Amino acid sequence: MRLFGYTFQGKGIVSLMYPFFYTLIGLFFISLYFESARSALPATAFQVALPIAPSFTPTTSFDGTWEGKHVDENGQRKCPPSEVLGTIRNGFVSFHISHDNSTLKGWISESGELEIYSDSMQWGYHFSGSASHDALTGEWGVSNAACNGHWSMSRVSV
Repeated sequence: MRLFGYTFQGKGIVSLMYPFFYTLIGLFFISLYFESARSALPATAFQVALPIAPSFTPTTSFDGTWEGKHVDENGQRKCPPSEVLGTIRNGFVSFHISHDNSTLKGWISESGELEIYSDSMQWGYHFSGSASHDALTGEWGVSNAACNGHWSMSRVSV
């Protein structure tokens, strides 16, 4: 039997089964190789570890419960507006992004400088901004998608 330029010995479909099974076995081993290579990568490829301490002295001036949102300015459907809720306690920032359950953690300085890190394993978030008495504002983006925009929060309780 001749198929795609190859001559197969034997009769009918049985002679086609051997190349088919060898191909499947080869694909299986190739997929195992790629899976093992992928699993060797850190599970948190986009996660930046929270340092032990900030590069400044944190302040309690902004302590309280905060709520707000981040909005994408590119109109990407995969980057919908999302609530950002959380607290600042003893200068330590802990915010939650409702869209994908990511957490932002870091510190705030007396001058309102924010140092924020994301725990997202899917999105390479980066947030920057500043604070006034009862407002936080800034820019945000994602390193692995065309998402970026602004964010703002208001203090709802002390």
